[in-house]
Amino acid sequence: MTAADRPVRTTRATGRVWGEVRLTDSLEGHDPDAPVPGSAPVVVVGAGITGLTTAVLLRRSGVDVVLLEAREPGAGTTGGTSGKVSLLQGSHLQEVRGRHGDEGAARYVEESSRALDWVRAEVAAARGTGEIRDNHVYATGDSGRRTLEKEAEALAATGVASTWHDVADELPFDVTGLVRVADQLQIHPVRYLEHLLREACGGADEGCVRLVSGARVTDVHVGNPVRLEGTWRGAPFRIAAERVVVATLLPFLDRSVLFARSEPHRSWCLSARLAGPAPRGMYLSVDSPTRSLRTATAPEEVLVGGQGHVTGRGGATSDRLAELDRWARQHFDVVDVTGAWAAQDYTTADRLPWVGPLVPGSERVLGAGGFAKWGMTGGTAAALQLAEGVLAARSGGSATWPWTPWRPTALSQAVGAAPMNAGVGLHLAAGWARAARTADHGAAPVEGGGEVRRQKGRVPCGISTVDGTTHERSAVCTHLGGVVSWNDAERSWDCPLHGSRFAPDGQVLDGPAVRDLPPCPTAQERSEEGSREGSQEG
Repeated sequence: MTAADRPVRTTRATGRVWGEVRLTDSLEGHDPDAPVPGSAPVVVVGAGITGLTTAVLLRRSGVDVVLLEAREPGAGTTGGTSGKVSLLQGSHLQEVRGRHGDEGAARYVEESSRALDWVRAEVAAARGTGEIRDNHVYATGDSGRRTLEKEAEALAATGVASTWHDVADELPFDVTGLVRVADQLQIHPVRYLEHLLREACGGADEGCVRLVSGARVTDVHVGNPVRLEGTWRGAPFRIAAERVVVATLLPFLDRSVLFARSEPHRSWCLSARLAGPAPRGMYLSVDSPTRSLRTATAPEEVLVGGQGHVTGRGGATSDRLAELDRWARQHFDVVDVTGAWAAQDYTTADRLPWVGPLVPGSERVLGAGGFAKWGMTGGTAAALQLAEGVLAARSGGSATWPWTPWRPTALSQAVGAAPMNAGVGLHLAAGWARAARTADHGAAPVEGGGEVRRQKGRVPCGISTVDGTTHERSAVCTHLGGVVSWNDAERSWDCPLHGSRFAPDGQVLDGPAVRDLPPCPTAQERSEEGSREGSQEG
């Protein structure tokens, strides 16, 4: 039996090969039992790549920061990234160039280059956090080759040195073209975050960063000072700050309406141990379905990514993970799959990230997002801009925001957002219609299964069985009312509107939602309500 003929086993997310961030006792700025303080000069919300890098930059400039994280550092997208830091980003540069011209594309490359240089310096200072590798984008068909030619043109127009190749010696399949950019970076996301945490919370003489894990911010009141509200260990907290940076993948502040100008995409990864060495370079296809390759935690371990889709849409997620597994076994001699997981990011309507003020006319609340699956590069670039903006404001100056959320590209954003919002409306209506047609038959779903059912007089109920426990929670997303769908590979409820995600017990995993799914009514409560309705009708 060949590797390609072996049965597929990886149909459930089994864990990230990178592991989890370790919060050691040496982190002087982190006391797990210390509550949220009442005030701070700067509050950063979110301890992923953008938030942590911003906190480090501010600390280096002598600014005290309180860093609030709803779960643990790296628990979100950063801990699940493929860890590529590069100026070669699939076909993304040609899309930026098509919407913003040569000048806009050149500025995008300039900001990305600053980020690459910054991460390169950090990796050089912290051994084991990353490696210099060449990055490649390849095509396997005629259409992909044409896309690749346009990307090579965009690279040349913006001054990025690249080379064209007709073969890919490291890959176990033929290509119709390949573009290479030398000396880019692949990093170990968790080790890199741990490096940033050690500096941020290590107790240096200048600025101090205080990390509070498990603190979920639910509202921000813009003023002087800015006032934040949230919960920590089930209890409410309030904190006042001169400046606030929201680094939560998608800002939960609906007043910025960024959720309507972007689309959530979830991509799948698996790590596999091979019988021989994995390709040494980094690779990404421009054909669909996308395939991403790099070494993982050892020379014989490959990370395979792809099978992306809009969060909460597209059918069974286990099928996507199984297809990735099948493809890896078809092309590589897989000995064992060592991890499988997914990560999420947002693509903006005009393909540029947003970085800057979230509320027009005020620079006291800043945010960043929309990195189109290139968050290690874009998130670092955003952090450089955010820190510069905070420091400029504190010194009485003003900042320039090359990726401002309120940029004057209304036409390109409207054109790009129209199909996004059409999809949102379609899935909003379809979700409620399906729920109305699905009666509650009483039996619990099988292990690992989840179903949305109609319950008389109540909102749709999401019923799931995970690890032998059956949970019943409202199936209506607490952000804007979409009906969630079951993600069977990760055992979660995912909203098809704007990408909010919830655990089987209803806890928020990813925003923009900030409130958990409430419980469904019990059978007795449903019976009592039915009796009341019957009495009223009589």
